[in-house]
Amino acid sequence: MLPLKITERARIQLTKVAKLHPEMPYVRIGIKGGGGCGGIQYSLGLDESSDKDEIYQEEDLQFIIEKGQLMHLVGLEIDYITNSRDKGFVFNNE
Repeated sequence: MLPLKITERARIQLTKVAKLHPEMPYVRIGIKGGGGCGGIQYSLGLDESSDKDEIYQEEDLQFIIEKGQLMHLVGLEIDYITNSRDKGFVFNNE
């Protein structure tokens, strides 16, 4: 079970993207940088797995998270928004 939440809107969009790129079998969730004053920046993309990754199956998607980044992702919610100003994935961590 993933240590974070993927909303249904985000799951639908990730499934669409994954189907366009079958050569990249996993959705990688991670962090960029070390936090600091700017906080943590999250990353999301298609990738292949390595021995440093934990693999999670959620419905029709496979997610990978680098083992050393797991503690930074616990409680994170990934959503997908579409409105008059924005369209894309958002990361909510409270």
